[in-house]
Amino acid sequence: MNKEKIVFIIKRNLKYWKKSWLKTSLLMMVIAFLMLIIGMLGNSLLDYFDEVQSQSPKDRSIIVSSNASDSQSVFKLLEKYANDDDKIEKVHYDNPSIGAHVNNALELLNIDVPKEKRRFGDIGLCSDFYTNEKYLVSGRWIKPNETNVMLVPVNMSFNSITEDVIRLDIDRVKGESLIGKVVEVSYFSYQDQDGKLVPKNEYKKKFTVIGTYDNVRITNDESDVIIPDDDISEIKKSIDDDMNNKIAYNYRVLVKDGHLNESVMKELRVILKDYEVGVRPVIRVGGFLGILGPLMQTVMLASIFIFLIGFLLQKALIKRLIHQRSDELGTLKVMGYSDNQVIKCFIAEILVFSTITFIGTIFLSFLFKEGFQFWIRNYTGYMFSSMPIVFKVKDILFAFMMLVIIPLISGIFNLKTLKSIQPIDAISGVVE
Repeated sequence: MNKEKIVFIIKRNLKYWKKSWLKTSLLMMVIAFLMLIIGMLGNSLLDYFDEVQSQSPKDRSIIVSSNASDSQSVFKLLEKYANDDDKIEKVHYDNPSIGAHVNNALELLNIDVPKEKRRFGDIGLCSDFYTNEKYLVSGRWIKPNETNVMLVPVNMSFNSITEDVIRLDIDRVKGESLIGKVVEVSYFSYQDQDGKLVPKNEYKKKFTVIGTYDNVRITNDESDVIIPDDDISEIKKSIDDDMNNKIAYNYRVLVKDGHLNESVMKELRVILKDYEVGVRPVIRVGGFLGILGPLMQTVMLASIFIFLIGFLLQKALIKRLIHQRSDELGTLKVMGYSDNQVIKCFIAEILVFSTITFIGTIFLSFLFKEGFQFWIRNYTGYMFSSMPIVFKVKDILFAFMMLVIIPLISGIFNLKTLKSIQPIDAISGVVE
């Protein structure tokens, strides 16, 4: 059969599309669109936070604790392990985040907070030892041996503690607006008083803000700032000397890739088996998203189920379509068309409308992706604003199979019914 006849039949059958194909196409389009969007968002979240976690110094850190008598021996073994194993980036005496208070927070933010009701401006002082210039967003990074400078999060907030409630991460500002300003910090040593830790001595220090860092890639705490390691070591020493209660040595092993944490911890426990040590990871950033793994597995199972239901549904709908159009198909045979020619027309029609449905679904999904990407970049918090939304090839293949392959296979499964149409059906319109 020549192409002119096929085109003629397809054009002639357009009037049947609204009542025969439209409902089926729209139903399958909605199902495929929903599965595409769920798969797109789920996979984007998993990939994004997997990347964030594997890069984050918090996630790549392993803490090794020992008592004072074994500390030197333990540290030497850790250094040797780091030199012999390419999985390790650094080993360092642990300088954790130290709580501090910004005395001029109200002036920096130009806001009015009743001082008698609220202690405002708490932050964490973190060492730059665990980070590097790849996290820089604006300004400049800390130079070697430089002190009294500070990097703030690209989205900065201070903590607020009221008389009756603790509120975290409020009054968020763009960190870039603080570049060049001087931050006046107080940190404290503590003493036990009636079973409570109360400030013992206050130490003051000033830092000049020189840049902002990507806090998504480092920590989910918006009140942590980065200062030179020499500064934080000095601060920690003044606190330790004042409190005189250091009972353990903590060393931080920085792994090159967070995915290697488990294997490194197993090796460390073997290497340090002769000493009383603790080996533990630092809490994972975005760990609450671990539920996405099981969720995506459920989505995959649902996709397979919908795929099978779609196949059975399409098979039944196409068989019904053949019954409804038996008079038309019988007319083709009256006009001299052979079974093979009728089959070619019918399969061509399936391919045309299935392909249109597939392209339409992908187009709508792409529009949704671009719109959602614009929304998260401009209207969500710092944690998601840099997350890329991407389609995976497997998602597009799934949509192609559901919208094109299933109807085609369903049509092939109904070829026997199609062949059973006789010229007399042009009059009766009934196929047994």
